[in-house]
Amino acid sequence: GKIQRNHFGGIRAGPGDPVSDSDSGRSSGGGKLMRIYIIEDDISVIHILEDIVESGDLGEICGDCGGEPADVHEVLRARPDVVLVDFFMPVMDGVEFVRELRSFNATIKCIMISQVSAKELISKAYTAGVDFFISKPINLIEVTSVLKNVAKQIQNERTLDNIRHMFMNEIGQKPQNSRESSSYSKKLRYTSSFFCQYISDMEKRSYDPEIYQNRTGIQNCSD
Repeated sequence: GKIQRNHFGGIRAGPGDPVSDSDSGRSSGGGKLMRIYIIEDDISVIHILEDIVESGDLGEICGDCGGEPADVHEVLRARPDVVLVDFFMPVMDGVEFVRELRSFNATIKCIMISQVSAKELISKAYTAGVDFFISKPINLIEVTSVLKNVAKQIQNERTLDNIRHMFMNEIGQKPQNSRESSSYSKKLRYTSSFFCQYISDMEKRSYDPEIYQNRTGIQNCSD
């Protein structure tokens, strides 16, 4: 589908673009830029964020709401890797939007833009599915740092997913005889060791252990 600008200056996804979790496109790997969608009711803030993203080569803007109330399906059609969403939006606030977005897609990274400092509101946002916060007024260094960390997290998750597929493929190749069984066991131990080591390394490199959410479902690799 083709990306089109609306009359408010925002970018809309073209008709016919798929709206599915599998098509959300983890595009940080393979040299491709992260796709970023901006939900903000202040056009000037949208332009500032677009300038930071584009000048810093932090990703590509795949759409914005143009200052209008956000539409979840419109956002999904743009297939973003990351959504920057303002806390206080008309009609549906940022927390409600993230909660609805999560009901359709659990993999898109959600970054909340806000001046909010109240712990209960911040906690409410994290519970709804927000991954990171960016404070207002917009700060070049903070936006750059957060987006770079998100890019690393996406890349780590993609790599981890590939390792998990490799691990499951190894498990699926059941031995036919005792000779193959020995080789199978060695490969399984090696793959399991590599898998657990990667998870350990990835968690050590995560930029904030308090915020990082491991969605792999792996609880303990020490056994």
